[in-house]
Amino acid sequence: MNTSFLARQAAIFFLLLFKINFAAAFTVWAVDGGADPGSNSPGSILSLSEGLNQIDLYFNTDSDSSIGWDISLIVEGTGTISGVSGGDINGGLGAIQSDGFRQLGGSPVIELTGSDILLFSLTFDADAGAVLSLGNISNYTSGSTFETVSIDQVVLAAAPVPLPASGLLFVSAFSLLFGARRALA
Repeated sequence: MNTSFLARQAAIFFLLLFKINFAAAFTVWAVDGGADPGSNSPGSILSLSEGLNQIDLYFNTDSDSSIGWDISLIVEGTGTISGVSGGDINGGLGAIQSDGFRQLGGSPVIELTGSDILLFSLTFDADAGAVLSLGNISNYTSGSTFETVSIDQVVLAAAPVPLPASGLLFVSAFSLLFGARRALA
């Protein structure tokens, strides 16, 4: 085989490998408002309470840098987003949507690199079972390749669903039934 062909194939392999590393570079996670960004991590869901919750969203560029982003937050269940501030709101390019929030941010002349960078802060008024997710249309522009890279949809925060009283009564009655059966045996 031709050595130049093998060299080209190896170069293409390493370029693709390099590009794959960038595809997962921009990660987003939620923490309680004012908490240390390290109090939660990417991929971990922030537990919320019913009612008003102050949330800070942070991002990490890993080995890449970002010169811009298009972030979409989706609310599933009953909840509303308000009071969005901080980070890079970029002169009002953020907008409340009927099912969440969408923000264009960044600057083509400033590359953000590193971890624990504040994306923005918000208030989330959550009913039981409400979920706040990063929408699957979210993306960022790589400062290294200048390509738009999709960010996977991820659940950021969720309010627990209370177990209905009827369910608790059923479980307790069921356990009494089996407890009585064992006592008789």
